[in-house]
Amino acid sequence: MHEGVKDNVQDIVVFIKPYLTDLTQLEDTKDIRSTTVKETWVPLEEGIVKVNFDASYHKQSKKGIRGVVLKNSKGLVMGASVYQWENVRDPTTTEAWARL
Repeated sequence: MHEGVKDNVQDIVVFIKPYLTDLTQLEDTKDIRSTTVKETWVPLEEGIVKVNFDASYHKQSKKGIRGVVLKNSKGLVMGASVYQWENVRDPTTTEAWARL
């Protein structure tokens, strides 16, 4: 769901693709800070929704990006979003904004 409108998977892909294109065109990606976490999926209780989010920061362009995925108790994606910020001061700010 984005701005109160429920999207299907294809609409979400169309929404996310421009952001992914922008990220791949960044000049110097060696300074992108990210963490890799190995996760094992554990089924949730019925009626529970799991929200996963992550953020990344590019120092030279001062850009931050966050991604959010919502999954139901069966592990099916209920929604997703990606958002990019410009003029970000530091990685800590990006991580904080990702949680908003």
